[in-house]
Amino acid sequence: MGAALSTSIARALELVLVLCIVFLRKNIIAGKIKEYVGWTKEFAVKIIHNAIPTALNETLWGIGTTMYIAAYARVGITAHAAVQVSGAINSLFILAAFSIGDAALILIGQRLGAGELDYGYKLGKKLLKTGVIIGIIAGIMLILVANPIISLFNFDTPEGAEYTFYILVVYAVSMPIVLFNGINIVGVLRSGGDTRYAMVVESIAVWMIGVPMAFFTTRVLKLPIYFCVLLVRMEEFIKFFVLLKRFLSKKWVRNVIKNL
Repeated sequence: MGAALSTSIARALELVLVLCIVFLRKNIIAGKIKEYVGWTKEFAVKIIHNAIPTALNETLWGIGTTMYIAAYARVGITAHAAVQVSGAINSLFILAAFSIGDAALILIGQRLGAGELDYGYKLGKKLLKTGVIIGIIAGIMLILVANPIISLFNFDTPEGAEYTFYILVVYAVSMPIVLFNGINIVGVLRSGGDTRYAMVVESIAVWMIGVPMAFFTTRVLKLPIYFCVLLVRMEEFIKFFVLLKRFLSKKWVRNVIKNL
């Protein structure tokens, strides 16, 4: 109940802050109500065409990650606690780095919308390289600070801290790949309206590789939790090669607002 209440309060404050910045400071997107509903059918169809795959993508990904937790919880209380703690610690590094994906969506989309397709492709390549470099640095930092942060948590058994450290090592090693995939899907492919391909790749990776692997390693093989996480993480490496091929093909390099 406390988590639900705090989340609701945070979202309410976020909404108030955004409204204040937009309307009190007369931001460029501030306008009258009729301007927000004065769209044409062509505009609505184009938005919905790109929005539906993105919404499905996020929904299926969210449910899939929940299934990971459900599979890990079946290993035991200590293993489940280690996964939860390692996820919280990892989020301190990965969420900040994922902001590059949001920036890429804006920067690349701006160039593609202006018709500068070659520039948009080169910018995408540069941002992906930046994401990989940041992923390497963040991964190294995660390993270095793992034990001091883990010591802040009160595990009932020594195995809990040990499992958490091993899981964080898995997260750290795979962080450059995870960032590449995230920036590619959120920032690059979506900037060119390639949302359907992004949805298909991520959904297949999660539901045909990650989720089955999570339950197979925990329920059938009964491996230690850190090995389960490592094998599930392989879906990110497989997804990496598919997304890299799509990026290099330049099929995503499109101006989605042309003639709008």
